[in-house]
Amino acid sequence: MEYRGWVLAITSMGTFLAVVNSTSLLVALPTVMISLHTTFFVAVWILLIYSLVLTVLSPFLGREADLVGRKRIYSTGYILFFAGSTIAAVSPDPQVLILGRVVQGSGAACLFSNSLAIITDSFSGPQLGRAMAINSSVMGVGIAVGPLVGGFLSFINWRYVFVFNAPIALAGFVLSSRLLKEVKPVETGVRPDYVGSVTLSAFMTLIVLFLTVGPLEGWAHFTTVLFLLVSLVFLVLFLIMERRVRYPLINFSLFRNRRFTGSIISVLLNSITRFSAIFLLTIYFQGPLGINPLLAGILLMPYAAGLGFVSYMSPHVVKRVNDITVQTLGLAFTGASVAALFISSTGTPYYILAILMLLMGVGIGLYYTPNNSTIMLSVEPGQRGIVAGFRSLIVNMGSVVGMAIVFTIVATYVPESILGSAFLGLSVSLTETQKAAFVTGIDVSFLAAGLICLVAVPVFAVMLRRSSK
Repeated sequence: MEYRGWVLAITSMGTFLAVVNSTSLLVALPTVMISLHTTFFVAVWILLIYSLVLTVLSPFLGREADLVGRKRIYSTGYILFFAGSTIAAVSPDPQVLILGRVVQGSGAACLFSNSLAIITDSFSGPQLGRAMAINSSVMGVGIAVGPLVGGFLSFINWRYVFVFNAPIALAGFVLSSRLLKEVKPVETGVRPDYVGSVTLSAFMTLIVLFLTVGPLEGWAHFTTVLFLLVSLVFLVLFLIMERRVRYPLINFSLFRNRRFTGSIISVLLNSITRFSAIFLLTIYFQGPLGINPLLAGILLMPYAAGLGFVSYMSPHVVKRVNDITVQTLGLAFTGASVAALFISSTGTPYYILAILMLLMGVGIGLYYTPNNSTIMLSVEPGQRGIVAGFRSLIVNMGSVVGMAIVFTIVATYVPESILGSAFLGLSVSLTETQKAAFVTGIDVSFLAAGLICLVAVPVFAVMLRRSSK
């Protein structure tokens, strides 16, 4: 196999590993909660901490890769992922499991923040579009099959959800360390922005605490308000420091580029919708419908099929139309199909849900591949690492915010006493009134998630069509 083939294989492996673990634990979480005798709040953090660490470390590691080389950071990511998966697999209590997820998230940040930059460095012209399409297909399928993997392995033992990662991570390390070529850093003598990394991490952690504690303790509770206020302090500090340091973590001058800015805004809104929808479908199947984890994962496959096929074919569509139109249609398809899931109830025929999930996959497939190219080609080669890392931050921020929004909306409809059990699909005696309220909360969340993506349609279309590039 020629070098570019190995690049695509290695980066696709890393992308798959990183995204599968963002959703595989969704369906296995009830089993984990029972096995480790933990609370619902801790269980939610077992799920969220991975995405949170991935989010806050991505821009720093993307910038670091620009300075020290992408190969070194990427290979380290595989080792960290192996270590984190091992810790999680043997964890005797929730605290050790959370530690394992933190290490996993660190490895995922190394992988996720550099995959697109490595691909962009290695491909050009039409081949770059095809490589991006394959990587996007792998990412989309990984997100969609994560619940299937988690459901199947948790039937044996939930720990196998983490054991599953080990051989993939080891193979990725061997291949990346032996076969990837190091790209000479464009900039030298540049110091990493540690202050920016710390303040951004503090802001993200505290805002997620605010969003998860709020529905449980109340939005006016002292602890909830404190988390919000302190998070805003760190956000202000981050913005002030980024304008004063010589080599900032996030180069705000990039936002003068309308093409880049419009693409990033749409990525955030689309990610909130996408992850909200997967989260909602998972709890809908396991909660009100009482479906087991394995079958719940299987029922999500129409989404994976639409996303995987259309992501691969989208470069051919772009050739016949143009990238802005294709991305705009993708956003519209995604938002409309997710909003239409508002009709779901315990009596809704599955074929209707399957059609809407297929359309959602088609929409995301149309959007993501050309959007990756739009973002990565809008900057100079020396900034690709930090841009890839920043894009990773935005994508994963969307996942965290999306799940928090869902949790918040549904919590307003379901009594606190059964909230954890209802969310995790545990055996609990729900009255018909409580079940109806739970479904209503899910439906309202679907509608809200769909509308968020539809807001991105005019924003994206106007900003990119007015851009000079």
